[in-house]
Amino acid sequence: MEHGNQKNTVSRSNGQALVVLLFYMIIAITIATTAVAVVVSNSLSVTRSEDGIVAMDIAETGGENAIIRLLRDTNYTGETLAIGDGSAVATVSGTTTKTITSMGTVNGSSRTVQIVATLTNGVLTVTSWQEL
Repeated sequence: MEHGNQKNTVSRSNGQALVVLLFYMIIAITIATTAVAVVVSNSLSVTRSEDGIVAMDIAETGGENAIIRLLRDTNYTGETLAIGDGSAVATVSGTTTKTITSMGTVNGSSRTVQIVATLTNGVLTVTSWQEL
């Protein structure tokens, strides 16, 4: 009878080792999955942030282009420019005080700048430049 109990104990011990191994594997897989999710989330966040910076650069480029165009043609009212992978939409309003609004867009991110300038005797003076 002793021999039968010993075989039962060894079999039970192997089963317990397998349960412990499965438990540790589940914990390891959970930790690895969480780590991958955090890395992907951070990567997407950085990409959105970079797109915002590029959109701001595009908006400012559209504003600068509008200033140059106003110097050449005081009746200039705006346009849409393709810049790299994005675009800038500039609009100009006003008579002697010109308000230029330029919105830069790239990959779904957009930023807008507003430039106020006065036009007197052919001289364009920028009085403010701000992000909206």
